[in-house]
Amino acid sequence: MLNLQKSTLEIYFNFFCRTTRKLENKENPIVLRIVYRGQRKDVFTGLSCPSKYWLKGERMVSHKHIPAPEINRQIQSILMNANQAFQNIKYTRDEFTIDELVDLIKGKTPPPQTILEYFSLKEADIQKRVGSDLAKPTFYKYKRTIRYLNE
Repeated sequence: MLNLQKSTLEIYFNFFCRTTRKLENKENPIVLRIVYRGQRKDVFTGLSCPSKYWLKGERMVSHKHIPAPEINRQIQSILMNANQAFQNIKYTRDEFTIDELVDLIKGKTPPPQTILEYFSLKEADIQKRVGSDLAKPTFYKYKRTIRYLNE
């Protein structure tokens, strides 16, 4: 039986076999449903089985289906990856959306920030500090660095 996760931040992972849809192989897709803060998102896992072999209460494929052990192992792996992605995003960001979590589960990550983007974002921050803990020439050096990076 799957150990589904529900945490204090109200996230819930659930697997089900979508019986309203058939794939080319005449099987039904297995879907991961994520519920977070009242929002629901279904993620297709790429796994499938005939609906008659899906054990709804246990959220896994019956062992009567020949590839069941491999499918159930992959379901467990997807659940572990989803939990890991949730833990990572929970501790690295203040707020996040369910779409950002789904992207992380799918392996879609934002491109890394370039040095130039970082300096440009920090420029206003540095300018506010001039006079309190930074000297004006330091700010000018910072701006010159940005100009050199642009060139």
